[in-house]
Amino acid sequence: MGMWTKLRPGVWKFLEKASKLFELHLYTMGNKLYATEMARVLDPTGALFAGRVIAKGDDGDSVDGDERVPKSKDLEGVLGMESAVVIIDDSVRVWPHHKLNLIVVERYTYFPCSRRQFGLLGTP
Repeated sequence: MGMWTKLRPGVWKFLEKASKLFELHLYTMGNKLYATEMARVLDPTGALFAGRVIAKGDDGDSVDGDERVPKSKDLEGVLGMESAVVIIDDSVRVWPHHKLNLIVVERYTYFPCSRRQFGLLGTP
């Protein structure tokens, strides 16, 4: 796919514990290829997400003129009651209709060029 990915420290332990409490879904504004690769990296055995991967366009969301950037994420592709859903994301903007379900985490950027791109200093 032509990109490097550095996982946040502790992500596998977190996902393993979370999988015991919740049904995990991977939801990304990236395309299906990116989503599939990230699922493979985060869940090599397929036991955590069990195929529950949602990518840009899967939910039929329209786009804002630029087909690379969907307007927002929605829980349409996630089965279950909205009141029982917990969302963990680094962006409030993409979840305008589900802010009560959202736990915002700081964006994780490991590589220096990525840190500069987002205006961050120092090391992760």
